Amino acid sequence: MRGLFMMKRNIIKACTIATLIFAAQSSHASLITNGGFESGLAGWTCVTPGGNCGTASWGGPKEGSRHFYGYDNGPGGLSYQSFATNIGSTYSIDFFYGSSSTSPTNNLSLEVGDLAETFSFSTDDSWSSFSSTFTAISATTSLHFFFDTDGGSGTLWLDDIVVDAVVASVPEPSSIALLGLALAGLSFARRKKAA
Repeated sequence: MRGLFMMKRNIIKACTIATLIFAAQSSHASLITNGGFESGLAGWTCVTPGGNCGTASWGGPKEGSRHFYGYDNGPGGLSYQSFATNIGSTYSIDFFYGSSSTSPTNNLSLEVGDLAETFSFSTDDSWSSFSSTFTAISATTSLHFFFDTDGGSGTLWLDDIVVDAVVASVPEPSSIALLGLALAGLSFARRKKAA
């Protein structure tokens, strides 16, 4: 009877360890603070000579209930945030962008690590998505969004900004195979002890 109890206890231990391993591998958080702008501009700095930036619900946010908006009416605006990175490491960046007007042209560009992109707007009042990777070139990386709008002719939008570290892909055994291996080991240990 004691052997059966020990086997059950070892099976429970193996299942618990397997669950913790899988949970640790699947959890992550964005390096960007308030990337959905649900807390206003908390975590962000915005510079708009002659313009304005903030958060709003009009225009239909892509995610959540708010999004960033910015217009400059002058020499250009900037919204940015800095975060800790490891030099030489690769990171992914994903976000949504849009504009309330495409005529005259409103411009948006991005700089982060070794990545620089410029965006165009194909339709008014719609969202487009962007996904890419970049390599960190310093221990602190700044994500810069530059925007340039013609006075009274449009506002640029950003939403759901996510930056994550890219980890090397490692083949992961399926949970059934891992559990089977644990059960085989326990069975072998029980037979060895009985002999």
